[in-house]
Amino acid sequence: MPLFFMMINPLSKIIDLFFPRTCMACGNILMDNNQIICHTCLTGLPYTYFHADNKNLMYKRLSTFIPITSAFSLLYFQKKSIVQEILHQLKYKNHQEIGEFFGKIMANHIKNTMGYIKYDYIIPVPLHPKKMKTRGYNQLSYLCKTLAEELGSICDENLLLKIINNESQTHKNSEERKRNVKDIFQLHGNTKKYENKHLLLIDDVMTTGATLESAAKELLKINNIKLSIATLAMVQ
Repeated sequence: MPLFFMMINPLSKIIDLFFPRTCMACGNILMDNNQIICHTCLTGLPYTYFHADNKNLMYKRLSTFIPITSAFSLLYFQKKSIVQEILHQLKYKNHQEIGEFFGKIMANHIKNTMGYIKYDYIIPVPLHPKKMKTRGYNQLSYLCKTLAEELGSICDENLLLKIINNESQTHKNSEERKRNVKDIFQLHGNTKKYENKHLLLIDDVMTTGATLESAAKELLKINNIKLSIATLAMVQ
């Protein structure tokens, strides 16, 4: 074994001793350095199991407003829950490894969906350039890349742009949310290569579905595409 790797291993053990990795959800020390969430939190997550039902609750909500092929959410979201803490770490604390971790779980669920059809492109809901500059990253980037790698698709972060820096959706009712996200997205570049393809639009949380609906309507301007939607979590 090269000397370099022999030196790294003891060093990493010393670092782990004084700065142990902790669970992103509950803060307890992790026994396995390959984990980001402890076994207790992971097994206690409120999975939706939507992958086993093509006509699940998320699909029924979204298909009322937009013509979609399928819809899937991995987890149920509730305030002051483990899921909220995990997504907070992903969205605001730059823990993008969460996107990678759950991307693999999501991909496994999707591949086990009855009648699963391969997606050609995976499109994350974009951030406005001002928010992107402030935050420094899109929390969906690693999720998109991981899903693409696991599902044999292409992660495309350039097709959809957010052209209006709208107000936060928090504390808005359903109608206010719809007005707040109207016409805030725009297609970018030559969309010819996306024609006749199956696109998967992804986001972190679906609340009323207003943001997803707005983004989906813009994507559906592309000729003859199939569109599916997936999120990490959905408000129950």
